[in-house]
Amino acid sequence: MSSCTPSTPEVCRTETDLLRYYPGPGTFEVVASGSVNYSCPPGNRTSTAVLRDCESNPVNWSYMTRTWGTIFHDGKSIVRHVDSSLLNVSCV
Repeated sequence: MSSCTPSTPEVCRTETDLLRYYPGPGTFEVVASGSVNYSCPPGNRTSTAVLRDCESNPVNWSYMTRTWGTIFHDGKSIVRHVDSSLLNVSCV
């Protein structure tokens, strides 16, 4: 998002989560969250979410990031998210 029309919202909020896929239950779970950004319009890039203290494992895990955007304007809020593509890596 590069501009806000017809006027700048009262608050823009973005945050990025790192999700890991668990094949057993077939679900993604948040394993790390980045800091919150409050710029209007939001920047082209938000913070990173880093997984700390992961155990070394030769098994590949599937990860993706989910960036949430919330815009507050005229007493209303709109929340949407966008997901990255999957990245398959092992924790080293």
